[in-house]
Amino acid sequence: MKKSLLLLLTLSFLFSCAEKPSNCNAFKTGTFKYTGESSFPGVITRTASSQIEVVPQNGLEVHSDIEWVSDCEYILTYTKVVSNTIGSEGIVGKQMHVTILEANENTFLIHAKSDAIDDNLELIKIE
Repeated sequence: MKKSLLLLLTLSFLFSCAEKPSNCNAFKTGTFKYTGESSFPGVITRTASSQIEVVPQNGLEVHSDIEWVSDCEYILTYTKVVSNTIGSEGIVGKQMHVTILEANENTFLIHAKSDAIDDNLELIKIE
């Protein structure tokens, strides 16, 4: 019984100490675009407290507030949508939870989860 408890505690400790990227702060502000398979045509401009995502091809513009939960995790709350698409205003007030899974020199991999998405996406910092 003691061995089982010790094993359980050891495994819990190891999983709780899973390595998180150490350079997430580099991606808290700046201008970003999607890369790789998630090559969505939008451009993201982020300050310390807000984000604007613009898709020039269709005029979509999504404004969000950012709440940083930790160095590598944040919550976007949609505050305004400018769009030619009917119904896109329905996301105002909704949230997306984002975790930075990997961070390199100028690219980072996130996991984004909301009512509309649950996926990993790669972005590159362009400014």
